Amino acid sequence: MNSIKIIGLPVVVSNRHRIVLDKNIRTLFRIQKNDSVLMNIEQGFLRISSCYEPTAAGGEKKNITIGRFNLPESWAKQNDIHLGDFVYLIATDTGIVICPKNIELLCIGGGL
Repeated sequence: MNSIKIIGLPVVVSNRHRIVLDKNIRTLFRIQKNDSVLMNIEQGFLRISSCYEPTAAGGEKKNITIGRFNLPESWAKQNDIHLGDFVYLIATDTGIVICPKNIELLCIGGGL
């Protein structure tokens, strides 16, 4: 079996651990530039999903303002994320996954 490294869309971390959620990725999940989302921390990743999706379950309600999202300070500290670092956005079937800089994802499957 072959494996491939999955690299998400890099976004820079600014003051107050703020990132800008890419408009195209937000659009996939019907998340507006000023909206509420549900955030879950799962296995070291953050998952963001729309509050209005019928499949939305649990999570902490957070606000997005002008497409900007504040990463939880405790999560940023735990993953050694600082001003100017990158985190990675990955669109999944359950929402937007935010991966810290020190995590690698591999997909194992057939040839591409």
